[in-house]
Amino acid sequence: MDDEFSVYSFMDVIRHVSEPSKRLLSVRSELRKAALLLAASEPNRVGRRGWGYEGPFDGLYAEGIVVEKDVASARIKGYLSQLDTLGANDLFHLVEPLARHLTSDEADEVLNFGFDLLEEVLESEDGDGPWSNSLVPSSSCEEALAGYLWAGLARPSTAVRWEHAHCVRNCLELDWQSLLSALATRASGAAPQPFVDRGLVFYEWHARQWLCIALARGAMDVPRAVAPFLLAQGSSTSLSGTSPRML
Repeated sequence: MDDEFSVYSFMDVIRHVSEPSKRLLSVRSELRKAALLLAASEPNRVGRRGWGYEGPFDGLYAEGIVVEKDVASARIKGYLSQLDTLGANDLFHLVEPLARHLTSDEADEVLNFGFDLLEEVLESEDGDGPWSNSLVPSSSCEEALAGYLWAGLARPSTAVRWEHAHCVRNCLELDWQSLLSALATRASGAAPQPFVDRGLVFYEWHARQWLCIALARGAMDVPRAVAPFLLAQGSSTSLSGTSPRML
């Protein structure tokens, strides 16, 4: 393969190959060979960059030109050939192609192996501390999403809090009562655990302030949608300490 031929130039080639040409067996075979060679030579540039982002070969996968598991195998070979020079960032990228070849039992074994390594170095005061009921996973999608919004409202970054406040306002405009009820339950309870450091009280202050901002804005358009929060406030004093000026 030409030393100047890279994933980027290959993507440019793919864009210029006509659809009728992609149906030719000879062309499909050459595209597959090039994809696997690039996966082995540039394994870091072939994977996806986080959830929701497409990789450079997604179009080839969709058209059946190359199988994603084969690309994963080629990437693993590429990483193994560079093993002596791999850094921490490269090792994290190695997880994706390895996951393509793990069964559910093997993945569970790997995860628990990592947890076992941490057991020896973790102290009781690290992270969220000992296990408690506040760390139990949510029982429904609405409760999980409510926890995510509640934690987002508590974030140190003002820009991120503003985004989550808009999400809450959108939920009010949609009158999404099941989610709003779950969020009201979160707000009437303790701090936004387990997503934040429970030792830093300003997380909770942020969450309550920006929730009130979102409720005040949303109530202008759909006043009935805030009913779950009024009921929660009536049955708990958790929100009573919030300054009326926040509204």
